[in-house]
Amino acid sequence: MLKLLFHPAVYLMNRLSYPAKFALVMALFAVPLGMTSVQSIVSMSSEISATEQRLEGIRQLKLFAGLIPITERIRDLSVTRRMGNDDDIAERYNRNRTDALNYIDQMLHNSKLTGNPLLLLLLQNLQRQVESMRVSTGSEGDNVELIFTSTNRLVDEVYDLQQRIANEFGITSDTDWLTGQLITILLDEFKAPQDALGRTRAYGVFYLNKAFMTSSGIGMLDATYQQLSVAGNRLQQRFVLLVSTNNSFKSNFPLDVAALDSLREAQQLLEEQLLLDDELSMPWEEYYEAVTGAINRLDILRDRIVDIVIQNYTERLQQQKMQWFQHLAGIGCLVLVSVYLFGGFYFSVRRTVDSLILGARNVARGALTDRVTIESRDEMLELADVMDTMRMQLYERQQQLLNMTITDGLTGIRNRKFFNDEIAQRLAVAQRKQEPLVLLLIDIDYFKRLNDAYGHPFGDLCLKEVAQSIRALLKRPDDSVARYGGEEFAAILPDTDILGGTQMAERICRSIRAILMNANGENVQMSVSIGVASSCQSFGRSEEQLIKAVDGALYQAKAQGRNQWVLAQEEMIEVPVSNA
Repeated sequence: MLKLLFHPAVYLMNRLSYPAKFALVMALFAVPLGMTSVQSIVSMSSEISATEQRLEGIRQLKLFAGLIPITERIRDLSVTRRMGNDDDIAERYNRNRTDALNYIDQMLHNSKLTGNPLLLLLLQNLQRQVESMRVSTGSEGDNVELIFTSTNRLVDEVYDLQQRIANEFGITSDTDWLTGQLITILLDEFKAPQDALGRTRAYGVFYLNKAFMTSSGIGMLDATYQQLSVAGNRLQQRFVLLVSTNNSFKSNFPLDVAALDSLREAQQLLEEQLLLDDELSMPWEEYYEAVTGAINRLDILRDRIVDIVIQNYTERLQQQKMQWFQHLAGIGCLVLVSVYLFGGFYFSVRRTVDSLILGARNVARGALTDRVTIESRDEMLELADVMDTMRMQLYERQQQLLNMTITDGLTGIRNRKFFNDEIAQRLAVAQRKQEPLVLLLIDIDYFKRLNDAYGHPFGDLCLKEVAQSIRALLKRPDDSVARYGGEEFAAILPDTDILGGTQMAERICRSIRAILMNANGENVQMSVSIGVASSCQSFGRSEEQLIKAVDGALYQAKAQGRNQWVLAQEEMIEVPVSNA
């Protein structure tokens, strides 16, 4: 019914050239505009989905960020907790450890995170690490830096998990320059300053709590002092680069970069209260709160960056959705107007292409005798004629190649490839029809002597003469002879019993003996040895068994003096024996 409806359009399109067809359809701009718009809408839908996922991911990062300062306090307190017996520090340590477990438990009930198997596994692993943290050992083998480094692995796991969340939600693959810079600062640039501040807090609390400092302690504090300087300068440079390369950033997203001064304040505190104060007079609680305040200001700056990224994603998502609706509304009318003509164009091309595909498939499967025909009268008709000409050329070339591949170049008879295919096919037919088949394997006697005595050109003439003589004796259409290899020939005699096979072998022996070849004025007589075997044995003999049997018979003919035929032993019957 639909084809009948579009019949006038199909009739018109069949009589137009392709430029005219495209000019008529494209004149309405519906198809190109519609296709472009659809592609744009699909692309924008993907972008919207990616932005929604990233927005959700940064929100999860904001929720997860609260775990970072808790684990950092556990790390910093663990130094004094494991090296001493201060009850206040023990209470702070245990409280933060409990807070960390509660925080992780909340994360484990967050379906946005636990819906991802990888994040769920990492959260569970983090929970086990916090639960298995050991308390004070009292071992002299413990030292400040070793304890800090050991427990810092917990903080590393938290930062790694933060990176994993960003990766899983596609945040790190965002191509927006500003967002990429902020994410880089958030994920990569805060860890080093926080690590330096953590060492400042952990080492300072320990030595102030003990009220003494060893030379190794001075070395650690001095290294921490330098680390604070390097980390502070690097973070300062990143923010300078961010603001200087984006003029609208500072006005659109104000940042309290004064928080970066907390690193210098901590550095000054470390120098004055530990490195320069031999008495270590400052109470550790006061020092702890001061450094913690510096860390908190840096945490607030980090949270502000997260809020900026959330704001950026939210605004981008609103713009993307608005553009998506505008594009969706813009394609409807033009597509509907051009449907009728495009339908006619489609059915015209479809019929023509189907016909061409059918013709190409016929050629592909080897049906080179079927013509390629189409209904259309445009340029496709010329294409169909070209394909049909190509089909005829392929057919002629196929026949030529087939003859070349199965013909022996010297003797002009079939070659070994033909024999391998023919014996398998003929044997299968014989077994299916329960008919006998005889195989003759023929070898020119003392052929090497002929080559040595009269030269290879003479030997080639002998091969040709023998081949033509054998072919002349095979009168039936299904009989075939092929050059088996070197001076050997193989004759396949379908629907032939043992008696018929031996008679043919006898005629071949006589025919070859009757050939006289002239070599330098000398008459040369040839002879052949022939092995004879049948496919019988209740028609169950395989190709390999048949060839093995006839080869054995040929070997026996040679062993008995040549110039004769021999029947395979398992098939010996009373038949006339050829005379040598």
